[in-house]
Amino acid sequence: MNYYKFIEKYKNISYQEKKITEIDILIFSQLAYLPLDNIDFTDNKKYSLIEIANKINRKVFLESLIAQRAALSLLDSIKNFPRFQDILVTNYEYQADKNSQFGAVSFLLPDKNVIIAYQGTDNTISGWKEDAILSYKYPTTSQVLAGFYAEKIINTYKRPVLICGHSKGGNLALVGAMRLSLLKKLAVKEIYSFDGPGLRENEFNSLNYKLMKKKLHNIIPDESMVGVLFNQENLDVIKSDAKGIMQHAATSWQVSDDKFLRTNKSALSDNLDKAIYDWLEHYDLEERKLIIDETFGLLEKSNIKKVSDISDNYLKSILEVLKASKTLDNHTKVVIMNCLKLLSTTLSKTLINMEIAKIKNAIKIKK
Repeated sequence: MNYYKFIEKYKNISYQEKKITEIDILIFSQLAYLPLDNIDFTDNKKYSLIEIANKINRKVFLESLIAQRAALSLLDSIKNFPRFQDILVTNYEYQADKNSQFGAVSFLLPDKNVIIAYQGTDNTISGWKEDAILSYKYPTTSQVLAGFYAEKIINTYKRPVLICGHSKGGNLALVGAMRLSLLKKLAVKEIYSFDGPGLRENEFNSLNYKLMKKKLHNIIPDESMVGVLFNQENLDVIKSDAKGIMQHAATSWQVSDDKFLRTNKSALSDNLDKAIYDWLEHYDLEERKLIIDETFGLLEKSNIKKVSDISDNYLKSILEVLKASKTLDNHTKVVIMNCLKLLSTTLSKTLINMEIAKIKNAIKIKK
């Protein structure tokens, strides 16, 4: 069963009766995907979940990714339940340009805790480009904004905070906490990264990371293809009823009562982990930048602006993008194929489980 079974079981039990669980925190990380741009959050305005559900612009979900649609469904499911009815939503922020995408929102709980939830990557190619930039740059625009946001929330509410996020939001949860001043770091009770990318080697070995890592819960599904990116440690592996990249959807994660079901990392995830490590070892920072700029430049030349533009006709888009390239070697083309595979969250299981040999054959370009 997934987190909806937890919701059904504990919907009438308040946070005073049953303290916050790891499943609750996942729920808040999923609600962070809600696009709330049409709601006025100036002057720290606060809204109940029912008010958010009534005010939200539902038309924007027609072109949204799975995570955004799942967030709306989740909101509609929990908004009237006693466990969630006293939660207040506040300080929503969102901004995106051609190079970055950042979103965050906070939840004030009746037990006096504050949940800071960072949004994962949305339907914009710029958001996915910034994910790739994590391989050679620190801090990214979103990571800087994550630190500013956490500092502001701690200053405003002067309460203990739990920081969380799914996908890129998990990386922002960790980095946002790392970038706090030493005194503000003490306000952070726990950090939850749900299948979020890790850190470059320099940051992984930094004092700021060492100061926060004991508070970090690094949760990934057993066939993770995102949470194994870059440097990670102490991975807490959980069961999913999906395969490959579809495990990235938190609705596939298996729950027993108020906890995730634990398991071991699969061979698929281990192999991807090794492949990413090998790629990082093969290219220095400048070469990574050139490859990523080339990849996303090709997407722009192919008039691909949203992830759904890839998903709608996946293989055709891949071939068009790669045919446009005159400068990429075969190894880099395979890297790009894998990158684009991660971009799409609506692929069929056949494409998801395609072997590397088949991928190479699919993208082969005649000289």
